[in-house]
Amino acid sequence: MHWITDIINVVLTAAIAWAGYRQYVVSNGLLKLQETIEKERHASWLFFRVKPQFAGGHNTAILEVSNLSQMGVWIEHVTVHFVVPPNTPNRAHTLVLQRKLNSFETLPIDLREEITLLAAVGLGVRTVTFWTEVHYWGQGVYKTEPTTRYVVDVDPSHVSNVRNA
Repeated sequence: MHWITDIINVVLTAAIAWAGYRQYVVSNGLLKLQETIEKERHASWLFFRVKPQFAGGHNTAILEVSNLSQMGVWIEHVTVHFVVPPNTPNRAHTLVLQRKLNSFETLPIDLREEITLLAAVGLGVRTVTFWTEVHYWGQGVYKTEPTTRYVVDVDPSHVSNVRNA
């Protein structure tokens, strides 16, 4: 009968060891989850969109840069790129901003001058496709993020009919 109590003791010891191992696995997973949450909480999250607007007596395209993170970021510059045929030089113009964008703040940037400059419009209306890159400092490093492509109609003083490409 003594051997039955030995078997019970071995089984109970194995069960306790298994429970300790599972507790280690679960706590290690929770620690990794907490580290991921803390890392994401301090990450830079920017949202970009280009929309039409009437400003200063002209139709224009406004790039809205929204800081959705809990920390401020430093917006260095925005580059407007035209989509050009393959094997042709890049057509771009950089708008230097050097401005802090606080947490949950939106910065509107009027792109009319850059687009009309790049389009080199004469007297008519020209349809062009463009995209922008925002260069900023966030979470200790410089980052560059592009927007999607947009199509606009450009004349010498207006940028109108803003739409996704």
